Amino acid sequence: MFEQVQRQQQEPVAIVQSQATADLLVAACRVHGIEASTLMASAIPSIDWVEGFAVLVADADAEEARRLLDELGHPPLPTYED
Repeated sequence: MFEQVQRQQQEPVAIVQSQATADLLVAACRVHGIEASTLMASAIPSIDWVEGFAVLVADADAEEARRLLDELGHPPLPTYED
């Protein structure tokens, strides 16, 4: 149950094809003070049609993480407003 609550407070900022790439992006975020994790994209209901691995960050850090990914040359996922 706790894991579900934690996931709801996180936002995917990138989808990549390999676990290794996801791990590198997570490490880059953490080096810049952004707590990040990775999860198989198919485990996230809103993007269950995507294959690969999602890089997740806290909702409050999502904008900063997107800027970082863009600076690193990795296109972030777009922001979707409810």
